[in-house]
Amino acid sequence: MKLLKKILLIIELVVFIFTMIFSNSYKEAHAQTANQQQNSVKASVLLYRFDDAYISLVRQSLEDIPKNNEGKIEFTFYDVRDSQAIQNQMLLRLEFC
Repeated sequence: MKLLKKILLIIELVVFIFTMIFSNSYKEAHAQTANQQQNSVKASVLLYRFDDAYISLVRQSLEDIPKNNEGKIEFTFYDVRDSQAIQNQMLLRLEFC
């Protein structure tokens, strides 16, 4: 009787291990397929002034990201001309798009 319990326990462990291995590989394959079919992400960037030296560098760095990751992300830049009111309007407008 003890031998039968040990054999059943070993069989259950083997089945459990194989189930875990194969279910994870299925999930990874499915996730890779889903990522390949995914459309590009569109991001809007509100910059307080385009003519500021630091902000120009930030914008250039952000523009390099889509070049290196083609088809994955797309940025749209907005100049709010150092105005909090314009920025608030843009945020409200972009939020509902």
